[in-house]
Parts: sequence; C-alpha cells; structure tokens
Amino acid sequence: LEYPHSTNGTLLYKLKCKIDAFLASHACDHYHTELLLKGDYTTALIRFDEVLSKGFSAQTFMSGLNQHMRDLLVAKGPAINLIEFTGDLLEHYRRQAANCDTAFLFGAISLLSEADGKLRTASNQRLLVELTLMKIAALSQKKNSELTLPTEESYPLPTLDEPQRVVVQPVA
Repeated sequence: LEYPHSTNGTLLYKLKCKIDAFLASHACDHYHTELLLKGDYTTALIRFDEVLSKGFSAQTFMSGLNQHMRDLLVAKGPAINLIEFTGDLLEHYRRQAANCDTAFLFGAISLLSEADGKLRTASNQRLLVELTLMKIAALSQKKNSELTLPTEESYPLPTLDEPQRVVVQPVA
C-alpha cells in the first residue's frame, strides 16, 4: 500500500488518522467490552477465537484491548481530549465508558499490562490471553466488593524440587 506524499506531510498524517479511526471503530466491536462487563467469559473466548481466525495475533489483540480499556478510562473524566477520536466514535467511547466501573477498568488494565509482559515469553500465548480474559470477566463480578487481584499466594503450587513419595498400604 503506497501513501501519497506531500511536502509537509499533512496529507499522509490525515490519511493515517483516518485509517486509525477506522481501525479503532472496528476495534470497539472486536474487544466486546460489554461481554467482559457482564462476566460472560465464554462468549468473550469465542469472540477472541474469531479475531484470531481473521489473522490478528494474540499480541495485537492484547495490546489493542489494553489501549481500548485505557481509552475508556480516560473517556470517563475531564481528560477525554487525550483520546484522539472525534465525532460519533468519541461519543461511542463516552457511552461505553459510562457503563464501566472505574475499578473494573483499572483492574483490567493492570491484568492486561501484566499479561502483555509475559506474552513474549509464553509458550502458549493463546492460553495466556484466554486466562486474562477470564480474569477480566471475573472482575465484573466484584463490583460491590473490594477489588483484589489474585497473587501467587492465592493459588499455591506444589514445589517440584523433590519427588513426592507415596506410601501404599497393603490391602488386607
């Protein structure tokens, strides 16, 4: 794809902005925030599979979802001008942000940022994204309680240093 060039670059910049706005408007549909808000992780996983089948990578999806959640958080307050959208798309973000609890958005951004750091070294990127989507969907179930994210202490794993010895009792 070749972009038309102008001496000051404004035409290229305007074209890039239009492409970004188009992708962002379709991203709203791909991220299915309303499913995560309802705690519907099953349908969210099916939609994620559809996104992968269209050729998007798990990394692209995760990064885009994180940006989407950030934009929703920004759209909730007076810093809305930090979002680079205008018109109908900006109104769409405002409406969607009004339905999102601030704690949910902070929790989702935290989970997505943590998972994004692990994604590059993950042996199963799809599983990592799916687990993150399930955790985000679970956040919506905690609206009326204090938001706590699971830690390694919450789910202790057995040590793998020494093999476990099993004593078998003879049957009488």
